[in-house]
Amino acid sequence: RGRVSGDAAGSGVGGAAGRLAGEVERALAETAALDRIPGRSVSLVGLGALAAAIALSLLPQLSGVGPAWSAVMLAGGAAVAVDELRAAGRPLAAVRLPRLLAHPLFPPAFAALVGVHAFHLLRVEAVPLLWLCAAVLLGWDQARKTVLSPGGFGRYLDFGRARRGYRANVLLGAGLCLASLFLVWGETAGWLGGGYDYNYRYQGGGEYGYQYDYNPAKYYYPGFELSGRNQPLALLAEAALFALLAWAAYRGAGDAGRRADHLALGTAGFLTLWGLANLEARPGVLLFALGMAAVWSGLWRAARGVEEGPHDAAHLWARIRPRSRRG
Repeated sequence: RGRVSGDAAGSGVGGAAGRLAGEVERALAETAALDRIPGRSVSLVGLGALAAAIALSLLPQLSGVGPAWSAVMLAGGAAVAVDELRAAGRPLAAVRLPRLLAHPLFPPAFAALVGVHAFHLLRVEAVPLLWLCAAVLLGWDQARKTVLSPGGFGRYLDFGRARRGYRANVLLGAGLCLASLFLVWGETAGWLGGGYDYNYRYQGGGEYGYQYDYNPAKYYYPGFELSGRNQPLALLAEAALFALLAWAAYRGAGDAGRRADHLALGTAGFLTLWGLANLEARPGVLLFALGMAAVWSGLWRAARGVEEGPHDAAHLWARIRPRSRRG
């Protein structure tokens, strides 16, 4: 779990990623504030930002991920903190984690979950920005320790491959679907509000006068527009889309590759059903449908062993470019 150089990281996932890793590593090495953190762990700083975000969301005027998810994320964050402290030389012998939480894959999986929550909450407010900060710090630190490190999970990833052939269709389609979640998918129904009317009316005894009468339908309040992130099971759909992005870079061979292809097809099936369940003639839904069409065009051919062809992103773009130049 030690630090890795940019060259070592680059051997697994490409020279560009390695150079970036080296630059960030050097910047972190020069950050004196990290000297106060056990093991100079960036993950512990990210966990602090996560705890601050959850604490702030307890205020009535601020919103977060809700009580249930807050409890889950605090418990998971505590497990990652124990792992980081032990890696920094703090044995913590009295603390015994369940087997699932002590698994080497748990910290990067938890960082990925924080990233999904950060995307789900993304907007310019205090709590979402703290979630984003936690996602960036945790994601970077866990990636360099478990993905970019020699012998890490990076040996199963090829980011260059994700941009080639029909995998690029999946990459593009999943990106369009994620972008569509920020657009309008529907709106709530409007409602009527009560109020008093000041009416001139007969009061009896031959007299007329003014009187306040309660009108239960005096005011009409229009509904609120809802984005894709407001739909039921949106968090699960976002996680599925990020999983498809990871599949595009996965380079498993043999049975492992076939299982990954089948899982990707099942994930796309779930996303299609989710989109149909929220079907409306709205900009976000239409963009999501376009993205899923691109995803299916890539997944179906990749599952059949066809890596490149006349309908992949590169070939389609090559046919479109001459027309756009003439236009």
